[in-house]
Amino acid sequence: MDVVPTISEVVVAVVGIIAGAVGYAPVLVALRYAASGRARLHIAVGIAAVALSFGLLTVVEGVAWMLISDSFLAFSFGLVLGYVSMLTLMAVLALRAH
Repeated sequence: MDVVPTISEVVVAVVGIIAGAVGYAPVLVALRYAASGRARLHIAVGIAAVALSFGLLTVVEGVAWMLISDSFLAFSFGLVLGYVSMLTLMAVLALRAH
């Protein structure tokens, strides 16, 4: 097993990062809509956004497993990195808003 990633694994990881960021979109929309103050949202909207995000990312992982099983680990690493990056960005934005 090589320690140094190949170019194709790096490309797959970058695609995973993009997919992870896109998978965060339902949560991002719910948080930004709640922060705008236009509507009073309740916890069910947040739970639905997290569930939708989870479902979307689960489907993406399943498709990735079927299509690129050789580079699945690199894709999954990128997916988690993209999701956690968006989560961190939203936390920073929320802290700066208050």
